[in-house]
Amino acid sequence: MPSKNSTSRRTAKRRAKRSADKRIASLVTREVVKLIPQIVAQVHFLSNSRAPEDVKTEPAFLYKHFKACDPMPFTGEGGVSQLL
Repeated sequence: MPSKNSTSRRTAKRRAKRSADKRIASLVTREVVKLIPQIVAQVHFLSNSRAPEDVKTEPAFLYKHFKACDPMPFTGEGGVSQLL
């Protein structure tokens, strides 16, 4: 049977751990509460800053850019390693 001192030490350790866990949870909660308005503002800004639908945007890389690189002809035989 465990002694009274060892039982009280275990109980004290459990209480200290619970107390530390509560402090950590409280700290995390406070920091998250501070960040939520910033996150909402960023999401709102990004959702409203899209290009209008009537503005046409050109793709970054077109077929004419690909052809300008003068690619080697592909015959469909030999696979990729054959081109090296």
